[in-house]
Amino acid sequence: MNRVLRAVAALAASCLVATTMASPGRAATTHRLSATQARAMHAVIASGQAAKRTHVLDVCRSRRLACQAQLLAADGSSTPLSSFTPFGFGAKDLESAYGLTGASSRTGTVAIVDAGAYPTIESDLNVYRRQYALPQCRRSTGCLTVRSYDNGPERKPATSERGKEIEEEVGLETALDLDMASAACPRCKLLLLQTPPGDAVFGSTRATHASEDHFATAVQTAKSRGASSVSISYGFPTDAYAAGGSPARKMNVRGMAVTAATGDSGYNGLYPYWPEVLPSVIAVGGTELSRSPHGSWHEGAWDGAGSGCSAGLTPRAYGQPVGISALCNGFRASADLSAVADPMTGVAVYDTYAPADNFPFEWVVVGGTSVSSPLVAGIFARAGVPAGVHGPNTIYAQPASAFRDVLAGGNAPSGVCSADGVSERLCAAGVGWDGPTGRGTPKGLVTFQ
Repeated sequence: MNRVLRAVAALAASCLVATTMASPGRAATTHRLSATQARAMHAVIASGQAAKRTHVLDVCRSRRLACQAQLLAADGSSTPLSSFTPFGFGAKDLESAYGLTGASSRTGTVAIVDAGAYPTIESDLNVYRRQYALPQCRRSTGCLTVRSYDNGPERKPATSERGKEIEEEVGLETALDLDMASAACPRCKLLLLQTPPGDAVFGSTRATHASEDHFATAVQTAKSRGASSVSISYGFPTDAYAAGGSPARKMNVRGMAVTAATGDSGYNGLYPYWPEVLPSVIAVGGTELSRSPHGSWHEGAWDGAGSGCSAGLTPRAYGQPVGISALCNGFRASADLSAVADPMTGVAVYDTYAPADNFPFEWVVVGGTSVSSPLVAGIFARAGVPAGVHGPNTIYAQPASAFRDVLAGGNAPSGVCSADGVSERLCAAGVGWDGPTGRGTPKGLVTFQ
């Protein structure tokens, strides 16, 4: 019996520890792994075998939230797995997988836009960084800066019960984003820009437009504060205002890489999520990542990775080749590139933010294109963002050899894309560009230089 099968067997034979965890207005349990179980689970995740003992909780969608994060849960459980020790892919795993081990590291600024306050973010972030021997990142040293989306003071925690509940739920998203930016660029500064907590919730058309404008304003703030890159892991419905109005104009910046998650629902048809729908944004899709017993890394398209055609929006000014947009009848095609996103091969995240009556997560395993977007934004900053970057133009200027091509997997059944009148390459991975993974995944810093 090899190491992976022994780990699966050990996990199956062991008992998961269930601990009561109350949330505002509801009660739940979280399954707490022992240190031994956590080590066994790490081996299972790394081998790509986690589906045998776990399943995925789409916490954002189930709670009508606009974030793109998913949690790994015990088989048959409605609550997430957690541990006092990490068991998902860590910073050193990601460095190895994407050719960053030993790579030089610039000291740019990665901006992250998230909803709501997170008062324990500095301590949680530095537990993650300490775990993987990354430099500490504190407000006092200027490494970590937290501001409102409009460059105002850091948000104070919500006082209403609903506001507290939202901030608890999306705190996981914020922790994930900052942990991934840290893993990708350990020496970069981090700029967290906070929008109101209500922006995390799908609401009326008027409320959605306000949320989109807040996120777009945050991009302008990031630009004004000299950020190298900015990541958005939220997705909102697209309409004429979002695609061509004030939010779209504010998102159209030069000299700063703007990445956005493509979503976790697979092929999105002709109206992908905002802001990844925009030609001026780098749309980041997702893969499943595994490591062989010999240490080599393998990736396939994740079936949840978003892709689509931005009806009415042409990409000519932003570098996407005509041959790719032709697959979408001349419109903007996404994704542009990708990185790990499958929760079954998810990343370790440290999160303790919750109201006083809650039991904190500690270490959890998270997936979704909320992983890949900040990871790519961080690698962009680590490589040094070209002054001429404008949307995905520098991604498409690179030769095929600058990417690891993803050849297997897909995000929709055969025939779905062609039924929409677009190429099947929007739904299935293959040689060269495809919808779920774009041009492929990072191959060291050369992908972005």
